[in-house]
Amino acid sequence: MTEKSLGSGGPACPTKGYSSHLIRESASSSASLPMNFFALVLVVVAAQSEYCDSSMGECRAASNATECYNATIALFQDGCDPGYDCIDDLCRVSADPVDGRTCHIICSAGRFCENDTTECREPAYDGECFNLATGLFQDGCDEGFYCSYNKCVDVSLDE
Repeated sequence: MTEKSLGSGGPACPTKGYSSHLIRESASSSASLPMNFFALVLVVVAAQSEYCDSSMGECRAASNATECYNATIALFQDGCDPGYDCIDDLCRVSADPVDGRTCHIICSAGRFCENDTTECREPAYDGECFNLATGLFQDGCDEGFYCSYNKCVDVSLDE
């Protein structure tokens, strides 16, 4: 286990396994606010994500089903602001799909929301793949498609 300190006043979060660090600095000038450090440390632990809560200075998972992490302010909150959806305990911009799906939830990589459902999921078994045209998981992919990252992709895109 390693620890990443982000300078004075910044939170230090342990990292376990795979992690992603995003650090943003705001330039300091006479007309701007003093330099601030903003850190979002996403730590994947099994199927649960941890985010660096700036009020505590440490990483943690959501404490209940309605708590969601707001990366803009680096804090957990109850639900998300208007225009955002809570996906995997993280507030994300709401967006409609660009294909024929009726589920309007944006899912994390490798997970999809089937038509007429309200939850993201991974394939239920090896070989199950998500068909973007139908908005449903299916066994394998149709002719001319192959399964890549749990979704059916046109073979012509591989050329």
